[in-house]
Amino acid sequence: NTQGQTESWSDLIFSEYFRGYGISAGEGANPFALAPYVSGNKQRGIRNYGMNDSPLNYSDLEYDANGTTTPHADSEIWSAVNYDIAEALNDKYDAQFPSSDKALQLECAKGKQPADECPGNRRWAQIMFDGLLLTPSGSTMLDSRDAMLAADRLRFDGANQAELWDNFARRGMGETASSTDADDRDPVPGW
Repeated sequence: NTQGQTESWSDLIFSEYFRGYGISAGEGANPFALAPYVSGNKQRGIRNYGMNDSPLNYSDLEYDANGTTTPHADSEIWSAVNYDIAEALNDKYDAQFPSSDKALQLECAKGKQPADECPGNRRWAQIMFDGLLLTPSGSTMLDSRDAMLAADRLRFDGANQAELWDNFARRGMGETASSTDADDRDPVPGW
């Protein structure tokens, strides 16, 4: 659980940095695929799925399309749910703070605007980083989920709880999900 999240957070930070600064990984490359220039696969990069095109959920922990279990494969689950949350927040805030506004994205990426005056993806990034500060060491994805929920309550007075819960639940990390600890390789998904 913990190693998969660590892999994922680096992927998530890269994709948000690219989005904020308007950087492309190459012509025709999926902006939510990690390092497509390394693998030559423009849709999924070096992962099994692009963050924006993943069928994975919490019940897939320990999966790997190549037959071996790795933190890299587990990271795709955490990346997918966080991508979903960022896009849900974009949908929520696009009318007032358009995620397609490149100038606004850049101002927000540079920290020149507070997160509550930025597109939804920047609000998600703030929740993710605040959540990292609240996440215990040796965390499960559910511990990190709870930290993000708390971060939203602290930073945004809970304005995004519905979107967070909806997307965590869609990926099997809903209220009834459970895991014994970070070494639990067979957690119970909950919707």
